Amino acid sequence: MTTQTEELLFVLLCIVAGLLLIAFIRILLLLRQRRKLADREKKLEQQILDQQKTILDIRKMLADLDAGKGTAGKILKSDELHNEIVATLKRLDVTMDKINSGQGTLGQLMVNPALYDSINGSTRELNGLLKDFRANPKKFLHIKLGLF
Repeated sequence: MTTQTEELLFVLLCIVAGLLLIAFIRILLLLRQRRKLADREKKLEQQILDQQKTILDIRKMLADLDAGKGTAGKILKSDELHNEIVATLKRLDVTMDKINSGQGTLGQLMVNPALYDSINGSTRELNGLLKDFRANPKKFLHIKLGLF
């Protein structure tokens, strides 16, 4: 073989080696992408399973509600319980109306600033008295012992 042929073969061999190297790198990249896709597919499958379980749980809960089970189901299905709740809310509305109009102690406390100030002043005086009592209990307590 001539030198020129050998050089040509060497160049061709280098080209083939380069192409093989490029093909190998592409295969490695494809395998890496395939692994990533497989991981994503597993995660997606798990998310789908979780969502299906959640949907089943919601369906069961709705079926229980529809069957009148549990407190919420009883409220939804029981006319008697519904009527009791409505009556309680009406009484609460009446009570709130009385308070807002100044009726009763709470109502007066809300609408009468003089009552509020009076209670506030009494509380302040009581706090002062308790503080004084703690500081000097002998001032308030006298013990007298006597025999016959």
